[in-house]
Amino acid sequence: MYQLGKSNVEECFEVFEGIFERTSYIITKNKIILRWLIMNFQNNSKNPHAFPNVTSEEKNMAMLIWILNFLTSFIGPLIIWLMKKDESAYINQQGKNYLNFVICYTGYLLISYIFTIVIIGIIPFFAFSIAAFVYGILGIIKTNKGEDYVVPLTFPIIK
Repeated sequence: MYQLGKSNVEECFEVFEGIFERTSYIITKNKIILRWLIMNFQNNSKNPHAFPNVTSEEKNMAMLIWILNFLTSFIGPLIIWLMKKDESAYINQQGKNYLNFVICYTGYLLISYIFTIVIIGIIPFFAFSIAAFVYGILGIIKTNKGEDYVVPLTFPIIK
């Protein structure tokens, strides 16, 4: 029977402490990045109240665009936007905002995923994943209020 000496036990504890410290460091870094992404960037719209007379049907359709983000990715919102973009300027704008969000954040996640090979991309990958989820929920809330919602760090690819 093999017995662990004091030095072997201490080595095991040192290894586990090192793993815990690295994990703790990554979690702390993710919290800092998420706090920066979410707290400093809530709505990138230059004029959130650009559409003063939005009907409840328009609000519901725009909100559905953002809700379908979680269920069908970009297919459902794309279909709604293509069907309703000529009927309402508000739905047209929210559809464009949503598609710009999907295009930009998909690019950010792909770049982060590629950088995971070098370990650097893990932190931004998780940060952008959580930020995309939070911004999707904020999109639902803002469109329910009838506001123009532009997700931070997106570029107007579809104008």
